[in-house]
Amino acid sequence: MASLPRVGLLVLVALCFANLATSACGGASDAPSSPTDPEKPSPDAALGPDSEGPKHDAGNADQAAPDGAVDEPPVEMPDSGAWMPRGTLAGNYHTICRVRPTGSVVCWGWGGSGQFGVPGTGTGPAILPGVSTATSVGPGIDFTCISLANGNVQCIGANEAGELGSANAPGQSNTLVDVDGLKDAIYVQAGYRYACALRRSGSVSCWGLNSHKQLGSAAENRTSSPTPIHVPGSERSIGLSVGSTHACVVKADRSVACWGSNTGGELGAPASSGLMIATPVAVPNVTNTVMVASAVNMTCAMDDAGTVRCWGCNNGGGECFAAPTPVAGLPKVRGIAAGAYHACAVRDDFRIVCWGDNSQGQLGATTPMRSATPIEVPNIRDAVAVSTGAETSCALRASGRVSCWGENHIGQLGSLDAGLRSATPVDVPDP
Repeated sequence: MASLPRVGLLVLVALCFANLATSACGGASDAPSSPTDPEKPSPDAALGPDSEGPKHDAGNADQAAPDGAVDEPPVEMPDSGAWMPRGTLAGNYHTICRVRPTGSVVCWGWGGSGQFGVPGTGTGPAILPGVSTATSVGPGIDFTCISLANGNVQCIGANEAGELGSANAPGQSNTLVDVDGLKDAIYVQAGYRYACALRRSGSVSCWGLNSHKQLGSAAENRTSSPTPIHVPGSERSIGLSVGSTHACVVKADRSVACWGSNTGGELGAPASSGLMIATPVAVPNVTNTVMVASAVNMTCAMDDAGTVRCWGCNNGGGECFAAPTPVAGLPKVRGIAAGAYHACAVRDDFRIVCWGDNSQGQLGATTPMRSATPIEVPNIRDAVAVSTGAETSCALRASGRVSCWGENHIGQLGSLDAGLRSATPVDVPDP
């Protein structure tokens, strides 16, 4: 990853995981249905209250997928108009988190900066203490933020650049810190030592590191901010995705605008526009968007027909696109997530495909080391959301469980027992 830690979002968003990741944003059904599941995914929190239209979100691997792997028995799935839940599963770098239907939050992977609320490093899964009304989660680099049902945002973990969002926060906190001034947030995502929240008004506020103008033009001359700053030009947004050092929004007219780092063309703006842009830039020829996923040097958007277009540089796939370009070989999908140098999508048949870097098995295969063409992940046919970390991918399934694959050296798959990596999905145990 160039000079920055590898970060992935979902937004589901995500996994926005994102998110992740969510990483992610948007989808399309007036009356969304859910899988038959005692733990139904939480409601879609990323749409503004006044928006109309879509309401869904839409090293070599050690363990090879067995030839002719047997699928699990069929499960009852949502109909074709069902929504993709956002904010319920999100990944970033080496941390993955999930909002459970009860409103609690579970995290696993790297927790050494206190971002799980658990002393010591820990690999999880661990329940974030004292949380019962979470609506979305945004893991960042060494910190985690959550939005709550009352509109507040809280963050926990490292605070090297003000990423906990409070002027009074210590350099690190193992307990949740209230983000100053945020009382109307409906969705939160985090990147490399900064975070952003989509507010009920339809605007976005960001805080933390401002190394690539990712806090917007109101903070253009600052290196960081410990408190949220409104991003001018983000008004009338209904979706949000935060990448490593850039962020994107889906506007009410279903267009996409991005700001921050443009080193790989991830803003959809030509290189002549500059390597950093503080004011949101409209991405050309991207319309009818229901979901956006921001990574390191790449951004992808999904439209209401289930078509995915990406722009920027996917260093794991070895490809750069100066303009939004449809992903070759990708059929209609219902959700996307972007990791550090790979991306994944939930197909219309609830199976998952991934493309890009595969050095840790994050595409769900042992070979090749990278693939520009989407590869189907084995043994998953009931995915309702997907999220990505740096070199890990995860799926929220109709049964309510989460399955992950890829890198696992610090427990990104939910258990160190899974080995250093796995190209086949591993179920994350309940804490």
